[in-house]
Amino acid sequence: SVIFSANNNKEVMVLPVVPEMPIDKPQNNEAFETINNGTLNIPGDLGLITWTITSIFPSRNYHWLKPGSVADPHKYIAFFDKWRKKKEPIRIVSKEDGSAWFNRLVLIDNFPYTSLRNGDVSYTLDLSEYRGG
Repeated sequence: SVIFSANNNKEVMVLPVVPEMPIDKPQNNEAFETINNGTLNIPGDLGLITWTITSIFPSRNYHWLKPGSVADPHKYIAFFDKWRKKKEPIRIVSKEDGSAWFNRLVLIDNFPYTSLRNGDVSYTLDLSEYRGG
């Protein structure tokens, strides 16, 4: 399951559908040309981890919804919009077989969504790792 939480678990939302979540883990290496050795590549600092989640928020209680999720797209939209407006990170936890696969604070970089004819809402969440100072 994929769980989002805010304000130290005071607000929790379980995604109704577990989407594929490609994870990008860049490293800011620096390549430069030298006179004698050609191109050298120097290892840099790790970049911010990013995720893109594309799925739906259902409007009905389909039999395949994850336990703890809700069949109300507007609750999910309100949750994500609230924390974006507050400019506060939220936590994403992905669990498989009861153990956490990853657990990170993230910021929402983009959140486009579209209402479908059947009442469901398709969405994309672009997330980036939060590293506060």
